[in-house]
Amino acid sequence: MKKNLILLKSSLVCQIIMKNSPSGWSEPGQTPDFTEYTIILKGLLRVASKTGTLNVHEGQAVIVPAEEWVQYSTPDDSGAEYIAVCLPAFSMDTVYRDSQ
Repeated sequence: MKKNLILLKSSLVCQIIMKNSPSGWSEPGQTPDFTEYTIILKGLLRVASKTGTLNVHEGQAVIVPAEEWVQYSTPDDSGAEYIAVCLPAFSMDTVYRDSQ
């Protein structure tokens, strides 16, 4: 997994990360304080929200606004490879994951 961070005046304003998620992976639901822009390079990423579920395929993108509940998963056999951009940057202090 590669991470690239962009710094501005010593504050983290953006995070760009390339992710490889295996088949069957599922992230806990979360209500982050950042907007996440996701571009699918290979495979399929399932994006669940309070209003429904979206299957995002290779060559497609999805934007999840800040403060909206979301859960990401990769249900297909091939998993998924994608780029996620978080504005402001991802932080464990601002992701607000569901308790397990």
